[in-house]
Amino acid sequence: MAYSHSHPDGKSSISGVSLPEYLWQLLIIASTAAAIAVSLYCLMQGITIIFMHLFYFPIILLAYHYRYRGFLLSLLLALAYVWLVYLYGDGNTDVISGAWLRFLVFAGIAAVVAYLSEHLSEDRKALLESERKYRTLFENMLEGFAYCRMIYDRNGRPVDWVYLDVNAAFGQLTGLNDVKGKRVLEVIPDIRKLTPELFDIYGQVASTGVSKRFEIDFLPIKKLLRISVFSPQQGYFVAAFEDITEERRVQDEIRKSHDFYLKVLDDFPNPIWRADVNAKCDYFNRNWLDFTGRTLGQELGDGWAEGVHPEDFDRCLKIYLDNFHAKTPFSMEYRLRYHDGTYHWLYDNGTPFFTADGKFAGYIGSCYDIQERRQAEQALHEVNRKLNLLSSITRHDIKNQLFSLKAFLELSKESLGNTAETSEYLLKAERAAFAIERQIVFTKEYQDLGVNSPVWQNVGEAVEISRASLPLRDIVFTADAGDWEVYGDPLLEKVFYNLIDNSLRYGGPKMTRIDITTQASGPALVITVEDNGVGIPLEDKSRLFTKGFGHNTGLGLFLSREILAITGISIAETGEPGRGARFVITVPEGAWRRPSATVE
Repeated sequence: MAYSHSHPDGKSSISGVSLPEYLWQLLIIASTAAAIAVSLYCLMQGITIIFMHLFYFPIILLAYHYRYRGFLLSLLLALAYVWLVYLYGDGNTDVISGAWLRFLVFAGIAAVVAYLSEHLSEDRKALLESERKYRTLFENMLEGFAYCRMIYDRNGRPVDWVYLDVNAAFGQLTGLNDVKGKRVLEVIPDIRKLTPELFDIYGQVASTGVSKRFEIDFLPIKKLLRISVFSPQQGYFVAAFEDITEERRVQDEIRKSHDFYLKVLDDFPNPIWRADVNAKCDYFNRNWLDFTGRTLGQELGDGWAEGVHPEDFDRCLKIYLDNFHAKTPFSMEYRLRYHDGTYHWLYDNGTPFFTADGKFAGYIGSCYDIQERRQAEQALHEVNRKLNLLSSITRHDIKNQLFSLKAFLELSKESLGNTAETSEYLLKAERAAFAIERQIVFTKEYQDLGVNSPVWQNVGEAVEISRASLPLRDIVFTADAGDWEVYGDPLLEKVFYNLIDNSLRYGGPKMTRIDITTQASGPALVITVEDNGVGIPLEDKSRLFTKGFGHNTGLGLFLSREILAITGISIAETGEPGRGARFVITVPEGAWRRPSATVE
């Protein structure tokens, strides 16, 4: 196949051979002159058969090289041929008619050649553009690229290869430059000794055409390479490779870190578990397996749940899944079957963990065997129950005796007369009896202090229960407690009862209102109980919360402080004497919440 292509330097090519433009012009002019000269000579000699064939040469050259313009020039040359025949053909009509027929043949040949040349030129341009694109891609690849011819010995064993072409990345990755046309043993003399397997792999691919992908520690340049090799034709191969030295180093570091992390978890003295993004457990440490007496295979997935006590299963599963879907930490207590078949109470903390780029990766949890603690709590609960029973029996007996004592005192007043001295003694005895009775009632109300675990309580509900239990008379009472909740002893409502009762008892006749407000202040929640009564004298403020201070039992404010202190809540009196009492309850962070805000 022949084609023409003009170069920027003025050269053209036929079948890939470049010719200067002046040579094209010289060929066309010479062939045209020869055709005209021979035609004149033949016509003058009366020869009309052979000479016209000489016009094919310049016509084809013109149409091929100049295409559309060459076609027009070819028509002019064909007309010149007809003109010569007309002038020197002795007027023979047959000869002239034959000349016009040849004109049409010349025109047809010129048209076909110009058309084919145009399409060949377009194909050539497309081919060169494709070659340019692939060469650009080849030179800009990040991977090293080498096109080689394999060299075999007489026995067909690969012994060397020649670099036919390499890209820029090849030199950057290997440090080898100017290798095109050279044998690998020239470039790296000891390569066969250092990496003999490379010859076998390349030789096999070049001979069989079966592609391969492998990793190799390429000792000549001290790098780890990932190589993909294929064969475009038998005896040749193309190797594309990338430097994975750093990638492998990072992988090794990650593996070492992972191994260390698993070793730490495996040696941890408490049971440890881990779950994947589907909430399925994929790891348990040795302590967990020792605790349950089961194998890792038995525990993986949902297998661990088989050991959860049936009474705890639904509650445990709900806490686990609800928090898992919300990706929030959780803690729970449940019973898990011990290796001896009994059930032990566990305290389980689960925490979500994430990858380095912040993607959720699952949960990890640590457990604590609290069986002994639960047993101690149960024993303590039983002791308290028995003490409360004993206390109630004792109170009942004392109340019976007090009833008798008050009856005898009443009879004594009637029988001894109404002398001043006798009346004074009997009155003191009666007051003592009533004081004992109040103490008994008071101890009954507070016998459960600290016995039951703290719970979340709505402040507004606790205030309302306390208010409803007291005679407010004409006192204006306001409570802005919202929907705040406080984590405290179940006797929390007794605190508000005591504070409101304290205002009613000691606020004085001019007191007209009691106000309770609640608001967040930084990390704390502040609850204020204040009135507009006489207030607390300065000399009494330091003793206000001490045991025995006061006019009634002397225990109300003291026990209020103790109830609050169970969960770290503090109380202080900050009012001004003469302007009213003001009790400020400060709830620390973590011991208060607002459910409505959480829902939002």
